[in-house]
Amino acid sequence: MHRGCSRQTEFEKGLGLVNSRWLLISTVWPEPQSSAAGLRDLNLIEGLGQAGFEVILASAADNPKGYEFCCALESQKPYLKCLGIRLNHSSFDEELKKIAPHAVIYDRLVMEEQYGPRVRAVCPDALQILDTQDLHFLRLSREQGSRSGASALPGTWDESLVIRELSSIHRVDLTWVLSSFEKKLLESHFGVQPQRLALSRFAYPKQRPASFERGFEERRGFSFVGNYRHAPNLDAFRYLRDELWAQIRARLPRAEIELWGAYPTQEVFEAHDPRRGFLVRGVADTMDQVLGSARVSLAPVRFGAGIKGKISDSWHFGVPVVSTPLGFEGMVQDGSLPGGERLSAEGLAEYAVRLDQDPAAWSEARDWGLRQLAQSFSQRKFESELSGGIEQARENFYKRDQDWIRRCFTHHSLETPRFFGKWLELKESKR
Repeated sequence: MHRGCSRQTEFEKGLGLVNSRWLLISTVWPEPQSSAAGLRDLNLIEGLGQAGFEVILASAADNPKGYEFCCALESQKPYLKCLGIRLNHSSFDEELKKIAPHAVIYDRLVMEEQYGPRVRAVCPDALQILDTQDLHFLRLSREQGSRSGASALPGTWDESLVIRELSSIHRVDLTWVLSSFEKKLLESHFGVQPQRLALSRFAYPKQRPASFERGFEERRGFSFVGNYRHAPNLDAFRYLRDELWAQIRARLPRAEIELWGAYPTQEVFEAHDPRRGFLVRGVADTMDQVLGSARVSLAPVRFGAGIKGKISDSWHFGVPVVSTPLGFEGMVQDGSLPGGERLSAEGLAEYAVRLDQDPAAWSEARDWGLRQLAQSFSQRKFESELSGGIEQARENFYKRDQDWIRRCFTHHSLETPRFFGKWLELKESKR
């Protein structure tokens, strides 16, 4: 393997496929049952462990359900250790010295911003990877655009967010993106070099859930699922409540929909209305409870980014999905959508009713979803992307000395003038 300007430190020697320590700094303790991000973290932990790595999962978050899940997971996985840390505190530096990680993964942009400077100061030779989950500037720009009636097209980005995320991408050795659309966007519109990026999604087991075998006649009604703390999901719920469901009920007066998801708000519970067939169920014990008997899954996503777990979950359980082109973004290989592209509530409702009433259309949409799942979200695909990304990160690591862009973004002198100016201002104010 070509190593470029290799520096044979102890850290580099640990970047083989076995016996190295990988520190995953997570925004929250993973909750696979609650979000696609939780499933992604779980896949990542298991993938690294199966590759022979020791994994330390660290988080300063306060989400008890996720912490309980991680404690249970720790007892089952000999390669995993869970570590509670403090935000913006020097105690993290001491933990870094104890762990001496060979590699550090930042779960989302904010983790790299908050902990990256400490990692580079204490463990400068540790390999660093940013796991975006989704592009924050894309999701938040789209959210802002949705509120103002605009769309997040080139020229309408929140530039401060773009600069933050691009800076983070240039500070690390590799960035994982989950969406093929986002990878192309970073390369073509923002000029990020392809070798800085790697596609890496999550995986579903080859074995199908038992309820997968239920066909059209054995299923009834509609389903909606989403973590309500996530702004795109809360917006989709409101769109469903205020517009889309009325269109469906006008065509199917006896139709019912069950709404599931973690962290439902009072607003969500207050929408429960059996007279409208609008049934708010709240948190489910298992995904089978959510999708095991549903005939059609509704995912009316109007803004967001990354991979939509509610869609891939539905495919895994054999349930056709009605969503917007943005909902399917980055998840579809050939670009074609069953039923065509539908943007309005009327168009989405028409297709939802067709799937609920037409067995042939239902089977066609179900088979299409299964093809997308097999092409992009299989265990084999995940393992291939993971190993390929790690090898690419190692190649970049060995060429750090030649990477002048990274060296510029990580050089302390970039911040020196700003702090020197503040010091001068404070000095003058005391005279």
